[in-house]
Amino acid sequence: VDSVYMVVPALLRLGPPEEAVRQLHGHRDRLRGPSGLWSARHDERTGRLVMPTSWGTGNGWVAAGLAR
Repeated sequence: VDSVYMVVPALLRLGPPEEAVRQLHGHRDRLRGPSGLWSARHDERTGRLVMPTSWGTGNGWVAAGLAR
């Protein structure tokens, strides 16, 4: 979830906005739970959340990344 803060804004500044939006949607689809809160990590190989509980600090990173 940290990469929503670090990667998405950088992609928006460096390249076409579609890639930043694609990354945001991919993170959202993998990390955001039914409550709307975000979990910390997803394993692409297994297709499962590594830490399925909501992560308060990570939700702050998402909010800060969207604000950036």
